[in-house]
Amino acid sequence: MKQVESIKYRKTKRACQISFSDGSQLELDMDIVLEYTLKKGMELQEELLEEIESKQAIISAKQDAYNYASYRLRSEWQVRKKLEEKKYPVQLIDSCIAFLTEFNLIDDQKFATAYIKDALLKKKDGPIKLKMKLRSFGIDEYISENTINTIYPFEQEEEFALDAAVKKINCITGKSKLKQKSSLINHLQSKGFTSDTIRKTVDKIF
Repeated sequence: MKQVESIKYRKTKRACQISFSDGSQLELDMDIVLEYTLKKGMELQEELLEEIESKQAIISAKQDAYNYASYRLRSEWQVRKKLEEKKYPVQLIDSCIAFLTEFNLIDDQKFATAYIKDALLKKKDGPIKLKMKLRSFGIDEYISENTINTIYPFEQEEEFALDAAVKKINCITGKSKLKQKSSLINHLQSKGFTSDTIRKTVDKIF
């Protein structure tokens, strides 16, 4: 059993700092404080305290999930990883994912589409690299494949590869032709272009 020694309202968080007579403290959402009509001098049985802490954990997890997912587009994997870092149990994380999905705050298809469009504005990488990047965000293989096939401008892939090749060649002009060719192939592979596009590009340069 614990006795409430003081309740301090924290306006910036819409929460209350609960101090107990044994020196321990607990931050609770204002709704919980009101629901259980907590007040100074009130004694809480262990079972009731566990119930209150459980409800607070749900609110905290959903708030953390919401803050992380609403700041910018996130994949489901990113949200799960963030909540795992905060040591929330799997069942609670699943609940948060369902909550965010219900309110359209996470959508891996939407994330994949936005990521590819943004990436193509910044760097003209090849489809293989973009697919690998989506995989690193935990995007399902079917979603990433379908999104790339729909959005990626394959008709411009050779143009993108040639631009990248010209820039690379200008940086390695001091090397032998053999080393230039090897370096160029490695560079285009790192940029994620397909083998057929790399072959055609290298043939144009050499």
